[in-house]
Amino acid sequence: EAVLLEYFVGGGRTLLWAITRDSLRAVRLRIGENDLTRRVSEFRDLISSRGRADELQRVGIDLFRTLLAPAFPGGLPRELIIVPHRVLHYLPFHALMPASGRYLLQDSLVSYLSSASLLQFTREKQAAGASSALAVGNPDLGDPTMNLRYAEREVREVERLFPQATVLVRTDATKGQTRRHLNGQSLVHMATHADLDEEDPMGSALLLRPEAGDTGRLEVQEIFGLSLGANLVILSACDTSLGKLTKGHEIVGLTRAFMYAGTPSVISTLWRVDDRASYELMQAFYQNLRAGHPKGEALRQAQLATLAKYPHPYYWAAYQLTGEPR
Repeated sequence: EAVLLEYFVGGGRTLLWAITRDSLRAVRLRIGENDLTRRVSEFRDLISSRGRADELQRVGIDLFRTLLAPAFPGGLPRELIIVPHRVLHYLPFHALMPASGRYLLQDSLVSYLSSASLLQFTREKQAAGASSALAVGNPDLGDPTMNLRYAEREVREVERLFPQATVLVRTDATKGQTRRHLNGQSLVHMATHADLDEEDPMGSALLLRPEAGDTGRLEVQEIFGLSLGANLVILSACDTSLGKLTKGHEIVGLTRAFMYAGTPSVISTLWRVDDRASYELMQAFYQNLRAGHPKGEALRQAQLATLAKYPHPYYWAAYQLTGEPR
């Protein structure tokens, strides 16, 4: 019952393909690249303001009507798989608004892919449950202002729900230790700072505790070279969905690197997340996962619970699932 939406942005036009099990429809949208870039930036700026609710709602409804409504004259589907293009990689579609006071998240399960052809890979790689886990959080970076109090609580929650989990925090959360324990884990949770390098996207990195002989940076170029068996990787750090748009208009960054390394599902973030709200969202996510919800629905329910407590999308909409939602 899923609908796949694939976008093309360029040449002064925006095209959309809506694909179901037995149909394919092409729609030319009434917006060009320059206007689209401006409006996506405006929406992100309004989210980062953590206020300006009336303006946020106006732009959220407008973007929904422009980008999504033309594909669904008969109403929204239960599940959406979105393949963005160019600036749309930076847009949280699940935070767009079908109506006043209502987000797409409340009506549909939304997941993302960088390419429709990845569906074959993600379906083949998906596995049931998590038999082993690695949780890395709040590494000691030698600067008290970089401490992530709630990130450490996040990984302790993983430890509580998965008693056999390998947990690395503070001085133990080194790059060497993390790399040693990555292989053979079915679930990997990274609650750290991330460094996005738009000029050198292969140098973007998760920041771990430095030790003799290395800077502690687990870089995109290294992750591309790994061979992982993880069913799910969670990058509970800031801006982990982001990267540099290549000439092929795909994002080169941490999410793509982990998928290339063999992971069918990656949960990552679109902006600098709030430490406490992220902890509460992840706590709810893992409880949902343990209760038997599929990955995508576990995240959606956690976001809905966070929305109920922190209504502004800044606190819950940064998280998105790329890849297999089951």
